[in-house]
Amino acid sequence: MELLLEAVVMNIFENTYLEDAGYLICIQCTAADRGLTMRIEDDDVPFDPTMVPEPEAPTFCNDAQIGAIGLHLMQSYADRLAYQRCDGKNILIFDFISS
Repeated sequence: MELLLEAVVMNIFENTYLEDAGYLICIQCTAADRGLTMRIEDDDVPFDPTMVPEPEAPTFCNDAQIGAIGLHLMQSYADRLAYQRCDGKNILIFDFISS
C-alpha cells in the first residue's frame, strides 16, 4: 500500500502540475474491521485513472517500459477503486479488504 500511495502522489506531481502553480493534495486513511480505505484528493485537472486500460505485461524484461506502474498497482492491488470529480477536485478512493 505504501508503494501504491507513493506512485499515485508522484504521478500527480510529475505528470500534471505546472512548475509555478500551487497545489493541494489531501490523503486520508481509514482503518476498519473490514480493511483499509485510502482517499486521495488533488485540485489538478480532471484525470480518471479507472478509465485507463491496464497496461500489457511485457514478454521480456528488456521490453518493460518505465512508467505507468502507479496505474498498474492501483488496478492490481486495490479491492475496489473509485474516482469522482467534485468541487474542482479529483477524488480517488481505494479499498483494501482484509480476508
